[in-house]
Amino acid sequence: MKNRQPAVSYNRETGMMTGRKGKSRMAGKRMQAFQAELDSARAAGDTEKVNQMREKRRNRGAQIKQNRMNRRAARQANRSNRTNQYGDPIDTVYLGGSPTFNEATGKHEAYTGADGTVTNR
Repeated sequence: MKNRQPAVSYNRETGMMTGRKGKSRMAGKRMQAFQAELDSARAAGDTEKVNQMREKRRNRGAQIKQNRMNRRAARQANRSNRTNQYGDPIDTVYLGGSPTFNEATGKHEAYTGADGTVTNR
C-alpha cells in the first residue's frame, strides 16, 4: 500500500495550512479556534471531548460529501429532463435574472418551479 500524504497539513505554531502541491495559506479563524480547543482538550487529558470533536469533524466531512453527490445528481437529472436548476424548461427567462427575485419588493423569495421544485432564498 502506498504511503499517501494528507490533503492538508496544519502548523499549530504559525497557523498555516499547506496543501499537497506546497501552496500555503493562513488557516481560517474557525479552523484555528477548533484546533486550539482540540489542543487544550488533549493537554487536559479529556479523551472523551477529543473523540467527540474528531467525530464531529468526520461527520461534517461526510455531510459535505453527501451534499456534493446530491448536487451532482440533481444537475444530471436536470440535463436529462432538459430543465434548469429551478425545474423550469432550459430556455426560461426570468425578470430580474432569477425566479427568486421579486422586482416589486426588491427581495428574494421562495419559488416553486414547473416540476414542483421549491427554491428558498
